[in-house]
Amino acid sequence: MLKHLVSILKAYTNIIENPEGTSEWHTEGLTYLLPKMNETNPENYSPITCLPMMSKILTSIIAERTYTFLAKYQLSPTEQKRCKKGKLQM
Repeated sequence: MLKHLVSILKAYTNIIENPEGTSEWHTEGLTYLLPKMNETNPENYSPITCLPMMSKILTSIIAERTYTFLAKYQLSPTEQKRCKKGKLQM
């Protein structure tokens, strides 16, 4: 199992260092149309896209690195609260 984890981490590192070589698995997903209420009216359907788990993990790694960089160098404006940890606003 450790061998597989190391190869996954190497793949993530390669993608982060060479983003132009990212394959389509990172951006491809399956989209489903789910009905809200009335199934006979096409306007009542919402698209839901399911992305691969590996893509979600990579996105969270990039988000964490970005947040750490912005916090370290105080580059995030004080008005921007939506993307700060513990400050999620809807």
